[in-house]
Amino acid sequence: MNSLSEWMARALVAEGAVVETVEPEGLDALLSTSLQNAFRCGDFQRLGCGASIPENARRVTLESDWVEILGRRIETRGRRTEIGFDISEGKAPDAAEVLRKALVFDNATYRFTEMKTAVACYRLMVFRVVAVSDEKREDVLAVTVNEGNAARAEGMAAVVLEGGSAPWSVLLDGSGDDLPAPWQPDRIRDVFGPAARVLARERLAPFLAGMERRMGRDLDRLHAYHEDLRKEALRRQTEGRGRKGVKTDASLIAKRLLAIEREYEAKVADVRRKYGLTVEIKPLQTFLARLPVHRLFFVIRRRKGERTGYLDWNPLTRKLDTRDPHRDSEYQSFPGAGDHRPDRSRSRP
Repeated sequence: MNSLSEWMARALVAEGAVVETVEPEGLDALLSTSLQNAFRCGDFQRLGCGASIPENARRVTLESDWVEILGRRIETRGRRTEIGFDISEGKAPDAAEVLRKALVFDNATYRFTEMKTAVACYRLMVFRVVAVSDEKREDVLAVTVNEGNAARAEGMAAVVLEGGSAPWSVLLDGSGDDLPAPWQPDRIRDVFGPAARVLARERLAPFLAGMERRMGRDLDRLHAYHEDLRKEALRRQTEGRGRKGVKTDASLIAKRLLAIEREYEAKVADVRRKYGLTVEIKPLQTFLARLPVHRLFFVIRRRKGERTGYLDWNPLTRKLDTRDPHRDSEYQSFPGAGDHRPDRSRSRP
């Protein structure tokens, strides 16, 4: 079963159909009444989702009406899911060593204070990125953030989305009452927006580099062509001056040069419009995952001020959550952590 037939089977089952696989790369589907009305067909359908399909099967491709209609029907489903991992917090890490690698400050110091076991809530958001220029590029990216301190959990998206070995289950309402209050939309936008934009820029870097190369070639060709036109006009003017009895119309040459310049500017504007880039980043899905962690507390000191914070050791990734590199300062308060400044006037950065 290929990826398209697998998706079709799961989507049809989610809509109430009974599905059975048929070789090669086909599906036998007994459709519900609502699906029959949506597709305007009978209750039994044989579908083919590959290069080779079963006999008498209806061919389904990414551009077919079946995929489009199913996509619209399930578009709003599964946008938000809460899951819990049935794992232990694992072996405690070497706190001093992992903090030494994670906390690097140019003008501040830190001190490790203690390590505790705790339950953390991670918010994983999946985004769809569409970049349109002279070509189109689409991608899907995921950002995972610890809601307790806004730290990034690198590698956790692969465990949740790509079927890691750790068992997890959907949580029931109220099962996360011991966790911090869920983030509000403004808080989610402030944290995930910059992170998603930076990650999208990294993912699109090869596409942008290719676009810039193509645009550079087009601009170089335009410049060379119009430079040749300008040189030819100046050459004729020079040759006309050197011939006896030939009078060169300077105003005519000036008009010709001006026309070449205007044409060049118009062509450059056309090229820039052609390669103008539009990038859309749209959230698709949110996972709230809770799991036990080792919580490492520390104190950051700078001048006469200090702040307490913590980072969690994630047992799924076997890594320490990292401070978000897209935040504006390394001397930044950790959301949810204590804040102590004995002399506010002296502790300003």
